[in-house]
Amino acid sequence: MIDLVAEAFAAGVSRACLIPADQIRTRPDLAALCSPDSCHEYGLAPTCPPYVSGPPGFQRLQRRCNQALVIRQDVPEEDLLTERRVEVFRRLQDIAAALERTAVENGWPEAHAFAGGSCRRLFCSQEPDCAVLARNATCRHPAKARPSMSGFGVDLLALMTTCKWPATFLDSRQPADQANLSWVAALVLLGKGHNSRS
Repeated sequence: MIDLVAEAFAAGVSRACLIPADQIRTRPDLAALCSPDSCHEYGLAPTCPPYVSGPPGFQRLQRRCNQALVIRQDVPEEDLLTERRVEVFRRLQDIAAALERTAVENGWPEAHAFAGGSCRRLFCSQEPDCAVLARNATCRHPAKARPSMSGFGVDLLALMTTCKWPATFLDSRQPADQANLSWVAALVLLGKGHNSRS
């Protein structure tokens, strides 16, 4: 069986671990933060609210999965407070999608990756629209774009605690320091089929 943690490190992540899928916590109040009032990306991508199934949908996937691969990339604070954040999240999406494909190819057909950021901003910002939402057409980047964990209410700080990784959120009100590190995270739910928990 392939070692997905080793694959994650080979892809360049800072931290990676496997946890039981049912240890991931979701909170409706966190999903509710993805709203027209608090996010200017709201409604622009099919991988974000209101087009995702939120905590209930995530919990349905959890019940079909035994494990989850959690990955984290440590990045300079300044990179998350400037336009460089686009490249940070694009790379995170790329890695999560690649690990999902590796999992599917190696015995986890129910693998589902979740990352961060709006796929509209990350992959189609130069396009006039989202092909999926505007014309019900095929996604321009189906091999890369993955749903944002935020829209599903994934509790990221609780997830970091489960992985035993120290973590606080970046305070965007404070001046950024290139010498200080912050982080971004993604996960891949791993399931072998509808009866994987039996």
